[in-house]
Amino acid sequence: MYGFVSRKKLDPYLALFDFPVPNATSEARNETNVPLQRLFLMNSPFVLAESKVLAKDATIESLYERLFQRRPTTAEMQLGRRFLDESNNNWAQYAQVLMTSNEFLFVD
Repeated sequence: MYGFVSRKKLDPYLALFDFPVPNATSEARNETNVPLQRLFLMNSPFVLAESKVLAKDATIESLYERLFQRRPTTAEMQLGRRFLDESNNNWAQYAQVLMTSNEFLFVD
Protein backbone atom coordinates (compact mmCIF):
# COMPACT_ATOMS: atom_id res chain seq x y z
CA MET A 1 0.00 0.00 0.00
CA TYR A 2 1.33 3.42 -0.90
CA GLY A 3 0.46 6.81 0.50
CA PHE A 4 1.68 10.37 0.22
CA VAL A 5 4.22 11.39 2.84
CA SER A 6 5.39 15.01 2.98
CA ARG A 7 9.12 15.43 3.45
CA LYS A 8 8.60 18.89 4.88
CA LYS A 9 5.87 18.18 7.40
CA LEU A 10 5.50 14.66 8.77
CA ASP A 11 2.03 13.64 9.88
CA PRO A 12 1.88 13.88 13.71
CA TYR A 13 0.32 10.42 14.05
CA LEU A 14 3.13 8.86 12.03
CA ALA A 15 5.70 10.71 14.12
CA LEU A 16 4.05 9.47 17.31
CA PHE A 17 4.60 5.87 16.22
CA ASP A 18 8.22 6.34 15.09
CA PHE A 19 7.76 6.68 11.35
CA PRO A 20 11.25 7.12 9.89
CA VAL A 21 12.34 10.53 8.60
CA PRO A 22 11.36 10.59 4.90
CA ASN A 23 14.58 12.35 3.83
CA ALA A 24 16.82 9.47 4.89
CA THR A 25 16.95 5.77 4.25
CA SER A 26 15.87 3.47 7.02
CA GLU A 27 16.82 -0.19 7.11
CA ALA A 28 14.32 -1.08 9.81
CA ARG A 29 11.74 0.56 12.02
CA ASN A 30 12.63 1.19 15.64
CA GLU A 31 10.43 -0.53 18.18
CA THR A 32 9.57 1.84 20.96
CA ASN A 33 6.90 2.06 23.57
CA VAL A 34 6.62 5.57 24.96
CA PRO A 35 3.93 7.15 27.16
CA LEU A 36 2.56 9.29 24.31
CA GLN A 37 1.76 6.18 22.29
CA ARG A 38 -0.14 4.67 25.22
CA LEU A 39 -2.00 7.90 25.95
CA PHE A 40 -3.02 8.17 22.29
CA LEU A 41 -4.40 4.63 22.32
CA MET A 42 -6.18 5.14 25.65
CA ASN A 43 -7.94 8.28 24.42
CA SER A 44 -8.32 7.65 20.70
CA PRO A 45 -11.95 7.86 19.53
CA PHE A 46 -11.13 5.15 16.98
CA VAL A 47 -9.84 2.72 19.62
CA LEU A 48 -12.82 3.49 21.89
CA ALA A 49 -15.28 2.86 19.05
CA GLU A 50 -13.58 -0.38 18.03
CA SER A 51 -13.51 -1.65 21.62
CA LYS A 52 -17.28 -1.12 21.81
CA VAL A 53 -17.73 -3.13 18.62
CA LEU A 54 -15.51 -5.92 19.95
CA ALA A 55 -17.44 -5.99 23.23
CA LYS A 56 -20.73 -7.00 21.60
CA ASP A 57 -21.39 -10.66 22.40
CA ALA A 58 -17.83 -11.03 23.68
CA THR A 59 -16.27 -13.63 25.91
CA ILE A 60 -12.74 -13.58 27.26
CA GLU A 61 -11.89 -16.46 24.94
CA SER A 62 -13.38 -14.78 21.86
CA LEU A 63 -11.48 -11.54 22.49
CA TYR A 64 -8.18 -13.40 22.79
CA GLU A 65 -8.93 -15.36 19.63
CA ARG A 66 -9.78 -12.21 17.65
CA LEU A 67 -6.99 -9.99 18.96
CA PHE A 68 -4.11 -12.41 19.57
CA GLN A 69 -5.06 -15.50 17.49
CA ARG A 70 -4.63 -17.72 20.53
CA ARG A 71 -6.51 -18.97 23.56
CA PRO A 72 -6.00 -17.22 26.90
CA THR A 73 -3.93 -18.90 29.57
CA THR A 74 -5.49 -19.87 32.89
CA ALA A 75 -3.88 -16.83 34.54
CA GLU A 76 -5.23 -14.53 31.80
CA MET A 77 -8.71 -16.00 32.27
CA GLN A 78 -8.53 -15.29 36.01
CA LEU A 79 -7.28 -11.74 35.43
CA GLY A 80 -10.00 -11.13 32.87
CA ARG A 81 -12.74 -12.37 35.19
CA ARG A 82 -11.38 -10.25 38.04
CA PHE A 83 -11.21 -7.15 35.84
CA LEU A 84 -14.78 -7.69 34.64
CA ASP A 85 -16.05 -8.30 38.18
CA GLU A 86 -14.42 -5.13 39.46
CA SER A 87 -15.58 -3.02 36.49
CA ASN A 88 -19.24 -4.18 36.60
CA ASN A 89 -18.82 -6.24 33.43
CA ASN A 90 -17.47 -3.36 31.35
CA TRP A 91 -16.62 -5.43 28.29
CA ALA A 92 -15.76 -2.39 26.15
CA GLN A 93 -13.15 -1.28 28.66
CA TYR A 94 -11.75 -4.81 28.86
CA ALA A 95 -11.49 -4.96 25.06
CA GLN A 96 -9.73 -1.60 25.09
CA VAL A 97 -7.22 -2.87 27.66
CA LEU A 98 -6.40 -5.83 25.43
CA MET A 99 -6.16 -3.61 22.34
CA THR A 100 -3.56 -1.41 24.04
CA SER A 101 -1.43 -4.31 25.25
CA ASN A 102 2.07 -4.95 23.92
CA GLU A 103 1.01 -8.25 22.45
CA PHE A 104 -1.56 -6.53 20.24
CA LEU A 105 0.74 -3.67 19.21
CA PHE A 106 3.80 -5.70 18.23
CA VAL A 107 3.50 -8.52 15.72
CA ASP A 108 6.00 -11.34 16.21
